[in-house]
Amino acid sequence: MAKAFLFDVDGVLTDSADISKELVKRYFLLLGKTVGEEDIIPNLGMGMNALFINTAERVGVKIDLEEALSFFRENYALILKEKKEIPGASAFVMDARKKGVLTAVVSSAPLWRVEENLASISLSPSDFDLVLTERDVKRNKPYPDIYTKAMVELGVDKKDAVVFEDSISGIKSGKESGATVVALTTTLGREKAKSCGADATLDSFLLFPRYSSSSDLPSALRELSGSGRKAIRYGANWIESLERKANNEEVMKEAVDKAFSAMEHAYSPYSNFKVGAAVLSSGSGRIYSGCNVENASYGATICAERNAITTAITNEGAIGIDLLVVASGCNPPAMPCAMCLQFMSEFIRPETPIVLVNTMGVVENYKFSDLLPHPFDYEAL
Repeated sequence: MAKAFLFDVDGVLTDSADISKELVKRYFLLLGKTVGEEDIIPNLGMGMNALFINTAERVGVKIDLEEALSFFRENYALILKEKKEIPGASAFVMDARKKGVLTAVVSSAPLWRVEENLASISLSPSDFDLVLTERDVKRNKPYPDIYTKAMVELGVDKKDAVVFEDSISGIKSGKESGATVVALTTTLGREKAKSCGADATLDSFLLFPRYSSSSDLPSALRELSGSGRKAIRYGANWIESLERKANNEEVMKEAVDKAFSAMEHAYSPYSNFKVGAAVLSSGSGRIYSGCNVENASYGATICAERNAITTAITNEGAIGIDLLVVASGCNPPAMPCAMCLQFMSEFIRPETPIVLVNTMGVVENYKFSDLLPHPFDYEAL
């Protein structure tokens, strides 16, 4: 049962996300540097300091942070007057409180900006049960700290919290806190928001499914998501995982058969070392296979594991791997190479089964984290 709504402000309650982009562009123009939205958007929702510092690093410009923040504040109110609320936002907040749902503002912006934004849509901090801003945590979004703190202070469990966000960092923060995340499509658009991990998307609060009390919210959220499937992180990607009807034994048998079948087609004229692989896609439940393809220039050789994964991506786009099988003719069965393990880390979970089989009937079972406990992943970037 959902008990609390946790709202970001810019781009969620107020149509103000573009103000940040506009003022950042104007400030860098004063320094003689043109910045594009692709330089700014990854830094939205992370707080004022990060917005300017990270953008400056991306475009290779040194800035005076205090000067930048002063420029932003001096010009913010002038542009805010031209903006409006996200359709239905203020009414949605007040209606939620009437229906017994706890509400909180959870923003990475400074308090002055939150107050000005709320005032622009005839709301105030007193219209919420809790208001948290950048001053309330040491680590801002995309870390989950601010949402976790909000749940603690409201006294709700993560499974009972619904986060409304619009930015990449905000969606990540909400997901890492364990809450259900609904993304407003104001900043990222529907597909990008879903690929970042949002459980559901919303174009306007006017389109939120009707509910009469907090006990109705689970069904409303299922209706909003369209499927009830929750996004799960696989490496760098958030994937809506399919609940499979086939049992594990059936899936395993099919994956092993496809790996051995692919092994027969391996192109290995130089080593005669044939390998086949099969991957199970979490989003579709389909199994894709691949074999090793050698090249006279050994560095151009493609391993079976990477071949299977790229085949899956060609068919589905970004995938999540729920199982990987590697088939070979050697004993013990061939292990994935280090390059393949690193490649897998982009699309896999630590607990994903890696099954190694050979033509002599030997089967070895591992988890991905057994083979590569510390991958170089997107967090390092």
